[in-house]
Amino acid sequence: MIETRDYVLASLDPPSVWDFYPSIEAAAVMQDEANAYNIKLEKHGAPKRSYEPMRYEDYKAKEREFYLSRPEEPILERTFVEMLGVLPPERYENKGDFESFLMSEYWSGPYTQQYVRRGAGEDAKYWTKLVDATDRKTWMGKVR
Repeated sequence: MIETRDYVLASLDPPSVWDFYPSIEAAAVMQDEANAYNIKLEKHGAPKRSYEPMRYEDYKAKEREFYLSRPEEPILERTFVEMLGVLPPERYENKGDFESFLMSEYWSGPYTQQYVRRGAGEDAKYWTKLVDATDRKTWMGKVR
């Protein structure tokens, strides 16, 4: 019989998985140890996390919500240009009054930063947002 690991000990803000477990009970057994260790890590600059047992599929849904719930943010033109030159961009497109690209460096899984220019010349406005690179419905479009 193959043992599955469908449960995790996870933190949601920011998202992080401590480990995978065969049952919710097995994950719960390690909860105090994980949280105590994280308190030690906080003293060295790690983010505060509170680990709790959950199904992995629930964690992934909450991770997606965490990353994609942030709104578009206005940025300066120089930030847009700087990010375009940092790494080779992914999914670059320039259609005159609309320019867009994804960072080739990812936060987690499919989540990466998108940068957009809307308009041209002095009327141009620049934006950024975390998106799912595999799901165009999460991307910023030409119109805001």
